Amino acid sequence: MVTTRSPETLKKEHELQADYTTRMNLRLQESGEGDYRLALEDAAMFANTLRKYVPEPTLVILHDRPEIILIGEGDGYKVSLFINGRCWRFKVNDSVHYTLDQEHKIGPSRMLKKIWDVVIEHLPENFIVKGVVDPRDPKEEFESRTAIQRGLGFGAPQSSNEVYGIVKDKKLCPLTLEEFTALTKITPEELDQKFNVRKIDWPGV
Repeated sequence: MVTTRSPETLKKEHELQADYTTRMNLRLQESGEGDYRLALEDAAMFANTLRKYVPEPTLVILHDRPEIILIGEGDGYKVSLFINGRCWRFKVNDSVHYTLDQEHKIGPSRMLKKIWDVVIEHLPENFIVKGVVDPRDPKEEFESRTAIQRGLGFGAPQSSNEVYGIVKDKKLCPLTLEEFTALTKITPEELDQKFNVRKIDWPGV
């Protein structure tokens, strides 16, 4: 469903985007017509699609890495989701930590899920999402972290503290490392996908 974001949200997004746009233009001047331009154009097209559907007050920023950063703010918290064709990660209040005080325990998870569902819904079929679990997370955060991962569609952490999921019928389904390898015929480090295709055909299908 197409959503309408407020003028205040759009203004804030425009202000945050300005610096990244300057850096992207400088990199384009240096790299010319190479792979960077193609990756940037793909991410820019997908960012423009997401801007039509993300919930208010989400910001959609195109980073010069290139990757897309989605930022949702609520009362007392901020959720940031970083996505590209290789690896995804998210933060709450600019931290990798998952637990919050009781007053703000539910809001960030709900905000992240709303943004997450919009992104997953618009990904091509068979797009693989690889996430990384920070091994420095305190042990007491394991339960919160696991619950959030499962809620997003991931399975248990695999080797190198990575989690995998594959898009099927606009939903993220868990994927093990063995299934990833059998499907893609590549290593996780080689993963690099485009957003703006209907379907990704892996050699192991």
